[in-house]
Amino acid sequence: MHQFKPNVLFLNPSVTFYRFVKRISALNALNINCIVLAYERNHYPGKELPVKFTSLGTIAQGAYFKRVGKFINSVKVVRRNLRTADFLYAFGLDMAILGWIASLLFQKKPRIIYEVGDIREIFLGLDMISRVARWLDKFISKRARLIVVTSSAFAEEYFQNRLQLNNIKIFEIENKLDQGLLEKRIPSERQISLNKLVIGYFGVIRCERSWLLLKKLVKNSAGRVVLNIYGVPINIPSFEHDCNGIEHLHYYGSYTSPDDLPMIYNGVDLVWVVGLHGGDNHYWAKRCRYYEAGFFNKPMIGQLNTMDGKIIKQNALGPVFDFKDDQTVINSIKSITKEQLEQWTNNIVNMPENSFVYTDEHTKLRELMRRMIN
Repeated sequence: MHQFKPNVLFLNPSVTFYRFVKRISALNALNINCIVLAYERNHYPGKELPVKFTSLGTIAQGAYFKRVGKFINSVKVVRRNLRTADFLYAFGLDMAILGWIASLLFQKKPRIIYEVGDIREIFLGLDMISRVARWLDKFISKRARLIVVTSSAFAEEYFQNRLQLNNIKIFEIENKLDQGLLEKRIPSERQISLNKLVIGYFGVIRCERSWLLLKKLVKNSAGRVVLNIYGVPINIPSFEHDCNGIEHLHYYGSYTSPDDLPMIYNGVDLVWVVGLHGGDNHYWAKRCRYYEAGFFNKPMIGQLNTMDGKIIKQNALGPVFDFKDDQTVINSIKSITKEQLEQWTNNIVNMPENSFVYTDEHTKLRELMRRMIN
């Protein structure tokens, strides 16, 4: 029987971003030949890829228009690597456009797989820029053989309802953790205390409303609520000042995922899984913090009517709020009891393991790729 080992060219906008590393690592483990072209970032560290990559240069966080020159300079390198590729796997619309442009003169074009992990606000507005962004997204999506999404709501609410694309093939791979981490998971030695409630806020810290609410919670809890922050702050003007000036608010810097996850999660009682920014995207997205908290058996604070919040509420994995009134949220969190934390933790322990850990998702993705060639 012929062995299926296609050449897959990955276009990666951030070489150490964990979701991209997970995807490439999983497919590499399934005997797929992974060729990686990637941009580098300076704003956070991350896990190294399992294969060598070719750098396309360094780009800054945000500053999308400034990236155009970098992308133009990359076309020649991308075109050269695409010549022998069976698939172009693009993480994000900008990478998909870059790959499509690079393949324009090819008689035999690579099959495009386009992965979407967020629907940015620019795609959801009513102004001309948003209309152009949606047109570009629709243009590329119609030319992709497969769209991989991290949340089924992206398929239903955005691609089908907003872009009116009902005949495209979409496959969901959630932001779960790798099976290999199970052997590294150790029981938390942290004892639940009546006097201290430690909340963890991890990852890219970009939701200013969450930040304002959390620091108000810490300041108004008379020392009972402690906030542990690991990650990279983006567009939070008061972040450094607040970290230096508010007692019981601790910023420990950036971290490497997944290596540091046991350490940061085992030090908290509750995890902030809320994102109150990004328009409709924050209702549709399934956040990494949800899967990580579940994996480490930590109760979560969620938001009503979000994808994460629905699961948290349905399975009683932690408190869920509508966030219409900050003081109501603050009072409720301050009054959380040891018994509630223990019950939420027990409910998480009893969740099916595949709620938080990958099983056969990447094997199914590989099979979809095989069918595209055959």
